[in-house]
Amino acid sequence: MVDVVSEGIPVQDVEEFTEKYKNRRKQQMMRFIGSTAVTLISCRLAITRAKARHYVPNMFQLNYKPPVVTYKGETGPALVLATGITVGTLSMLVSGSCWIWDISTMKEFREIKGFSSEKVEHPRLANMPLESDSMRNVYERLELLNGKK
Repeated sequence: MVDVVSEGIPVQDVEEFTEKYKNRRKQQMMRFIGSTAVTLISCRLAITRAKARHYVPNMFQLNYKPPVVTYKGETGPALVLATGITVGTLSMLVSGSCWIWDISTMKEFREIKGFSSEKVEHPRLANMPLESDSMRNVYERLELLNGKK
């Protein structure tokens, strides 16, 4: 199949756009996975720390009298774990939303939400020509639907 030029956009530009788009989506995915990992690790550490402090009495010890524990050394790690869980959850929310809306930078966010003073025309991606492999697939399916094969 010959490289088709539709509406003045060469196929080479479409393939370059496709490659940039794939890299961009991969970067957004990695941000979300990273924030998910931080959240899961923080939660796992918090659960482990809570289980370690659980009081299990021995044979002739009272059930309601836990041993003396100093909480002075436990506040720092507890604060760090709570902060990790909170920041991880918030970053999951933000990175997941940006991944869904295909936003990679604050500049794009401002443009999309209308906070930017610059008026930027976004290209209509729906009318862009397809790359050669996609065009071939479309033509094959059209031939199947029309009963030519």
